[in-house]
Amino acid sequence: RHDVAAARLERDAAVATADDERARRREVHNKLVEARGNIRVYCRCRPSRTGVSAAECPTDEAIVIRRDAEGYEEARFEFDGVFGPASTQVEVFDTAVRDLVVSALDGYSVCVFAYGQTGSGKTHTMTGPPSDRGCNLRALRDLFARSQARRDEVDDVVSVSVMEVYNEHIRDLLLPHDAQPRKLEVRRAAAGPDGKDAYNYVPDLTTVTVRGDDEVLELMAISDAARSQTSTNMNEQSSRSHMLMSVLVESTHKTTSRAGGKTTTGTRGRLHLIDLAGSERIDKSGATGQALKEAQNINKSLSALGDVIAARAHGAAHIPFRNSTLTHLLQDSLSQDSKTLMFCCVSPVRYNADETFCTLNFASRVGTVELGRASKHTTGGSGGSGGAASGSASAARAGSGPRRAAK
Repeated sequence: RHDVAAARLERDAAVATADDERARRREVHNKLVEARGNIRVYCRCRPSRTGVSAAECPTDEAIVIRRDAEGYEEARFEFDGVFGPASTQVEVFDTAVRDLVVSALDGYSVCVFAYGQTGSGKTHTMTGPPSDRGCNLRALRDLFARSQARRDEVDDVVSVSVMEVYNEHIRDLLLPHDAQPRKLEVRRAAAGPDGKDAYNYVPDLTTVTVRGDDEVLELMAISDAARSQTSTNMNEQSSRSHMLMSVLVESTHKTTSRAGGKTTTGTRGRLHLIDLAGSERIDKSGATGQALKEAQNINKSLSALGDVIAARAHGAAHIPFRNSTLTHLLQDSLSQDSKTLMFCCVSPVRYNADETFCTLNFASRVGTVELGRASKHTTGGSGGSGGAASGSASAARAGSGPRRAAK
């Protein structure tokens, strides 16, 4: 009995030491990522509908994919974090996204996007069903809670726009039904007097000032209903477009000078929440007609994203952001001065093992991209009113319900 007890104590001590070492390693890794500005990559593996899985998550940082039934051909990938099939929406948000909401409130540019093949759980992770919301609503809820907690020191104005890239065209998903659609294109705003803060944006995109998550839910219902979807052999509700929700946080910080007078400083943070359409193999999805055209455009834009990541990873002098509407919109988030996170969503079923392997390979390359240390965006005087990637945020805050920005 003494030997058994001693062995158990030794085992427990070894486990504790390994846990401490893992925690120290993660702390050092996070500091390095922050300094270099690496794109953070988290993998999420959805549950298997058949109960048979070709994927295994041995640790919270690793995933193993087996490409053949016998398990002879397998590959291991490590990321900033891995969420297994049993992971919850709360766990995913708290671990990966919550700190980035703080950064957006503090005046940084933040981008969170989900990548993966069709049916791998991207929309579930970003939007989620009404009974179990994903990162989009959870991020806005957390943002409002933090804004409310600091209301005596800071006045925050939060505005939202939602667009989709459908067949290489930008569509405004919050456009009123009685409004005439306009041709929307990406434009580059001029830099400020200091030569900084140039950014891409979409003129004439509907921007709505919001004051609580109930108003965000209203906008999400409008945008979800307007988003392009269809049914394929791979996914009953396949998104046929890339959807981008952009949140602008314009903050006025109230401070007291040494002389006792009131002075104000401002910050301007951006939070982009992006649900990319899924890559798909035509022979598996069975897409024909319009769905085939949509699939071809989706794959083309995701290929362009791959080209941008490859160029960034190799330090190329020219980055082909303008090769697609998607990469043009993502230029700021993938070039510099942004805190960017990618969810790599994968399917565990063996039928999709090849696609899962390609997705994980791509995610590994994304994790090597260094954007440089992000900087806070400040405004002088009363806080300024700079634009966002979604356009101007000039709507008034008074009244009930979300308010649309004047055109």
